[in-house]
Amino acid sequence: MATEQNPLAQQRRLRGELRQARAHAGLTQRSVAEQLDWSTSKVIRIETGAVGVSTTDLRALLQLYGVIDPGRVAELVEVAKAARRKAWWDDYRDEFNAKLVNFVASEAGASGIRHFQSLIVPGALQIADYARAVLTAFRSDPDRIDRAVRMRLTRQEGIVADGGPSATFLLDESVLRRQVGTPQIMRAQLEHLRDLDRLGHVSIKVVPFAAGVRDGMQVSFTIFEFDDGPEHIVYLNQPGELVIVKNDPDEVCHYIELFAELDERASALAEFPGAEPQ
Repeated sequence: MATEQNPLAQQRRLRGELRQARAHAGLTQRSVAEQLDWSTSKVIRIETGAVGVSTTDLRALLQLYGVIDPGRVAELVEVAKAARRKAWWDDYRDEFNAKLVNFVASEAGASGIRHFQSLIVPGALQIADYARAVLTAFRSDPDRIDRAVRMRLTRQEGIVADGGPSATFLLDESVLRRQVGTPQIMRAQLEHLRDLDRLGHVSIKVVPFAAGVRDGMQVSFTIFEFDDGPEHIVYLNQPGELVIVKNDPDEVCHYIELFAELDERASALAEFPGAEPQ
């Protein structure tokens, strides 16, 4: 999905613009609050994205920061409006875990995706039948399975589309060896992976058993990179929950380095015998 169509991306852009404008004006969050007769927490919540910003409040902030060029003000007002628009994943917020929906929103706004998967084919690469088999095995509510499958297929549309993010997926060899559903479903899924791997901006590789083990491989993880900041967000997929690593530079760096090491050990999907449909 294009960044300009992603409300989350527009929220990040607006927060960054406001922080930069405040710094350029030489103001602290406390002094902004005092001059606008707001609470300091309101300024903090706007800059961290905990709350949205109304057009009226945005204009007040820009005036205080000395951003008075009509064209620039109009541009940022449009960004604020775009940040409040409904996105396709908002339709799933009442049914699915908020962390999952936020993960999907981050995925849709990312310019780069690096994903290591230790158990099954990543959700965004699954065909419908494989996804249903996974969700059934994980005892998902039958009434929600169709919705969950549609979400995964919609995510995939954004990744494979022209102009989609640069994406590298590293699959542990067990992902290819483990049968999910019937042999026919598994064959179709492997064929689909090979088709996706032929796309110019999508790369799928296999970390073979012969590569051994390394600390950090116990869980699947995803690194999202953004053109509009923050530079990286890391999500860890642990059993029963989705854990977000956002602000700890050391942890983020750890997973970036881990992915690079696994990438060096990985084999191209097209060259890996286990990826050949039987």
